[in-house]
Amino acid sequence: MLAFAVFDDKGPHAAYPLRQAHIVGKDDVVIPGIVEMREDVPGTIACRKARDEAACLALLYDLTTTKVAATPPIADLVKSLPSGNVILQTCLLPDRDEPYLLELELARHRIMLLLNKLEEWSLADLPPDHAVMRLLDESRERFTAALVAHPPGTSGYTAEQACLARESLLLAMEAGERLARLAGDRSLL
Repeated sequence: MLAFAVFDDKGPHAAYPLRQAHIVGKDDVVIPGIVEMREDVPGTIACRKARDEAACLALLYDLTTTKVAATPPIADLVKSLPSGNVILQTCLLPDRDEPYLLELELARHRIMLLLNKLEEWSLADLPPDHAVMRLLDESRERFTAALVAHPPGTSGYTAEQACLARESLLLAMEAGERLARLAGDRSLL
């Protein structure tokens, strides 16, 4: 089964507002199934698929709950970050016994999309000090920090990991917005 752990600032988010959630397979085709919060494991989203294949979870995600610490490398770039509700999805994931961390997988997918668009739009040669690249680098740093923030000798995830992953996601979203504007401006020249 495909499952995701969700956290608020304190711990597992037992009352996570699951909205517009659906399961997506290869080539962005919706897979029949049920997405629901598990009652027996607080803070866990369960995806029961009709087919046994790798899939991703897509859902309406509220960006307004995330604040990003304005560290010096990006302090000038985080004054107006994306907010509101957006449909986001994870990467295609195989079933496993342990749940995935929702925000970490949403950030992984967003970073992957950003890297793909840099190539597709012939913008991979942006200088490292460009705002898009600075945001991407900071997003990847927070993503990596979320991956390694797991306390040794423990199982499961922490609220700290989820917070770092949310920050990574928000920074990647802002980088993507700026990249799309840049690509649009260049195509109009």
